[in-house]
Amino acid sequence: MSVDDDLEGLRSALAVDRVTLRLDVPGMNFPVIGEALADGVRSIRDEHTVDQRGAATAQWVLHNQQTLVQGDVLDTDQPPPQPLIELYGVRAQMLSPVVARASVVGWVSVHSRVARAWSARAIALVEAMAGELSGNADQLMAAYRR
Repeated sequence: MSVDDDLEGLRSALAVDRVTLRLDVPGMNFPVIGEALADGVRSIRDEHTVDQRGAATAQWVLHNQQTLVQGDVLDTDQPPPQPLIELYGVRAQMLSPVVARASVVGWVSVHSRVARAWSARAIALVEAMAGELSGNADQLMAAYRR
């Protein structure tokens, strides 16, 4: 199975609009390595204008090495990049760190176009996916650069 297939499984299980995997590929700004979309949802795979590393959400995940859970991105201390809200319609999200060599090397993002309370089950599922991808992060980054 591919990363996109794994992300689609998570997207379907959580009934969300988008799930992405971003990794810290050398020389790039945390590009989208994999993505799963609900019908009618815009891809962010080719969005390269946002400083991912400098985003408050990414900074929080990089510093805390924990899952950031946001039930309403309009009411949070770690606002996501404005294009995520304005262009892609995200209202709720979770970012779960992908860790390799004791450092955050990326994250799995789960996006919803409606504000929502995230259940303990949903948080556990995204954390499990991030944990699985942590074991393959180096290989995924190397494959992406090719």
